[in-house]
Amino acid sequence: MIILHFPESSNFVYLGISTPKPWHNPTFIACRPFSILTFIMFIIVLKQEINKSTILFNYFLLGFFALLSMWFKSSFMLSFLQTVALFLTYFWITKKIEFIRILKIGLTFFPTIIIIIILYKYVYANNSDNAIGFGFGDFWHHYSKNILISIILGILFPLYVIIIGAKKLTFDMKIA
Repeated sequence: MIILHFPESSNFVYLGISTPKPWHNPTFIACRPFSILTFIMFIIVLKQEINKSTILFNYFLLGFFALLSMWFKSSFMLSFLQTVALFLTYFWITKKIEFIRILKIGLTFFPTIIIIIILYKYVYANNSDNAIGFGFGDFWHHYSKNILISIILGILFPLYVIIIGAKKLTFDMKIA
């Protein structure tokens, strides 16, 4: 593992957003294999839906891995479900997939969505001291000297992959 630390962006080597942080987070470590399997199974299910074939066991695996990922740590699933919704909406608008097939994929994530609702209801919606506060960079400033540099460092790798792989990123690859 290569550890990169940019003193301009963070006061700490271990706390914050740079490379070694997620490797020492127990819930992240527990969630990671199920998040990866959820992503892989989503690609498999999406491919079979585009090809108009159905293997029910793949739906079960997708739902099961999504549920386990959500159970260990909700952060991946909260962003993944939104991305799936946007992705499926795009496929529906461009007529690459029928609405009934999108509904089947959506129902696969139903148990995971139930857990999200339960977490919201019991952790954030009751009248206790648990609450979510909103403010730009209020918490972020605890671990970062410069929010803009932190954001840039966070998007460098995805940007690199897009730029280097731009010639290979075509829809003809059938999402694989």
